[in-house]
Amino acid sequence: MSNPIDHLYTLHTNPFLFAATLHAFYESLGPQKHSMLLSYLVLPIVLEQKNRDFLRKARSNSNLRTMQARRELLTAIPQRLEDYRQVTIDTMKYLISAHLLEVNGTTISVGPNQLTDQTSPPGAVLAARLLATFFKPFDITTIYRLLGVMQL
Repeated sequence: MSNPIDHLYTLHTNPFLFAATLHAFYESLGPQKHSMLLSYLVLPIVLEQKNRDFLRKARSNSNLRTMQARRELLTAIPQRLEDYRQVTIDTMKYLISAHLLEVNGTTISVGPNQLTDQTSPPGAVLAARLLATFFKPFDITTIYRLLGVMQL
């Protein structure tokens, strides 16, 4: 007999749920060297409701340092990163195998968006786009350092 908890976990960590979110992030980010490492940060930040609210209400002059100043937004980021690691890997595998993302050496290029069903949590796609604009001016190591993540 199968365990209902296992089925619930499978439903909530399904890579198809988060494909539109990660695709929107890379679409807004544009080509950046070693940008695949940023995919590990998207889901832990965007899936928290308070972070989505902050990103949605952010002003045009807000940036990653503004987010860093509000420490309650970044609490337990290393733990959340670990929790979402496998679903992030699975979602990236899906996006690459479906030719929605293409890895070119150390950069990621975005293919045409063929995702018709928006199954992402409400506001997650918009929050991912805004998070990409927060990440654009910084390099990868600076982003991880500002968010308090010391190891991946």
